[in-house]
Amino acid sequence: MIDRTHALKVGRQCELLDLQRSIFYYQPKADHSKSLELMCKSDALHLDFS
Repeated sequence: MIDRTHALKVGRQCELLDLQRSIFYYQPKADHSKSLELMCKSDALHLDFS
């Protein structure tokens, strides 16, 4: 989609694709195992009571 090696600058490529540059540079952070465990428990409770 966006190519850093292309002649067009990243900002211009984002503009043409109607994307904010911050989306291109976003780096998701890894979830900690405790957070993942709590999310799984929350999902299980939600499924039990829905």
